[in-house]
Amino acid sequence: MSAALSVIIPVYNNKNYLRQCVESVCNQTFSDLEILLVDDGSTDGAELLCDELACYDLRIKVLHKKNGGAISARKAGCAHASSQYVTFIDNDDWIEKEMYEYLFTELINNQVDIITSGFLLSNTKSLDSFQPMIYEKKALTHYIFPNMIHNAKDHTGGIISSVCNKIFKKELIEDALNRMDESLRQWEDVAYVYLACYRAKRIQITGEAFYHYRENKASVTRKYDPNYFFASCRSFAYIQQYFGENGAKELIDQLIFIRFWCMVHALEVELERSIFAILHKKGQESIWRKIIQSDEGKEIISQINLKDEKIAKNIRQEMILLVKGRYGRARIVHDIYRIKKVYWQIRDRKR
Repeated sequence: MSAALSVIIPVYNNKNYLRQCVESVCNQTFSDLEILLVDDGSTDGAELLCDELACYDLRIKVLHKKNGGAISARKAGCAHASSQYVTFIDNDDWIEKEMYEYLFTELINNQVDIITSGFLLSNTKSLDSFQPMIYEKKALTHYIFPNMIHNAKDHTGGIISSVCNKIFKKELIEDALNRMDESLRQWEDVAYVYLACYRAKRIQITGEAFYHYRENKASVTRKYDPNYFFASCRSFAYIQQYFGENGAKELIDQLIFIRFWCMVHALEVELERSIFAILHKKGQESIWRKIIQSDEGKEIISQINLKDEKIAKNIRQEMILLVKGRYGRARIVHDIYRIKKVYWQIRDRKR
């Protein structure tokens, strides 16, 4: 007899965090689980730890495979999942013990195809930008889908793009995953998560957060990559094609929101690096200038109002200065904000 919910955990290294991740799933107040550890060719001992953890809990199943990336691992997990409903967790994160009891109970009672929740990051909570409720066909068509990635009016995101803070009807997310190019390494969640949501008939947004996202600087997505922005642009080009080919063309224009924040992130990283680290050989353009002056960068800037007050003041100032080529001033603005942020954190701890 299959479990009510299959939990898929792709594992690629991060051995030091894996035990906490798996134990947070094993200790859920909802116990009718199938836990699938998909070892994606780990080399740091995480592959052995997967087998060890399976000895302690009969609900854990381990699948060892050659390294193929996150999409490949999640596909493999879905292919081996026996439940009608699936959820995912990254192996360096962990969850609150009542997460699956709350979400699965709501999902079954309200007969929805997808149920969403938010993230817990340090002392902050990140939630979907829609009112918590159940959305059916009319509301999905007229309100959610046109704003699912980007609400242009309010300049906010819609449904969080991560695959990890949701429970899906398996057929929806598996079909979306199976249409993906496994070689995609950046922003891949954006494609298959939003396509699955776009094909759902009932979605519940909860306004609750149970998922602890770890800022792990050693993870694949956190390592410094001077080519990050341009690699991301190639991913977005693929995602646009993916949406178009799979009947979700109305989502394409909304990607500008994520593309803009991808660009902001790339520039913020460059501003945070040491002044010595950003110096290149004589005559070679710095990375931030390449981003700003690239065709992709110019296209993004042309579609965003940098004076929009809904964009954080420090971001507006930094972007405007960088567009004008005033890197030094932009760095000062960035450093002042970082100092203020540290002060605010210390002040809040004392309250």
